[in-house]
Amino acid sequence: MRIDAYQQVQQVYSTKQTHKALKEERRSLQDRLQISSTGKDIQVAKQALENTSDVRSEVVDPLKSKIEAGTYKVGVDAFAARLFEKYNELHLGSF
Repeated sequence: MRIDAYQQVQQVYSTKQTHKALKEERRSLQDRLQISSTGKDIQVAKQALENTSDVRSEVVDPLKSKIEAGTYKVGVDAFAARLFEKYNELHLGSF
């Protein structure tokens, strides 16, 4: 049995050199974040919604002043027609 040959083979397949190469590769890898164009569009839409108010004051303010003054009148027929339309939308749409 030749020990010299075994030592030479061991030097060729030395694991220390392999570890150095792997460590260098790991250093070059970096985490990246990529956002698709759809994701960017969603972010823009979210920001636009955050910047707008939930209440349209140009519509609400005149109605509010009429209600406070007692001059706002609801037509019974118009109210019943709208109520019936909404009822039909909710119940007929589910079949």
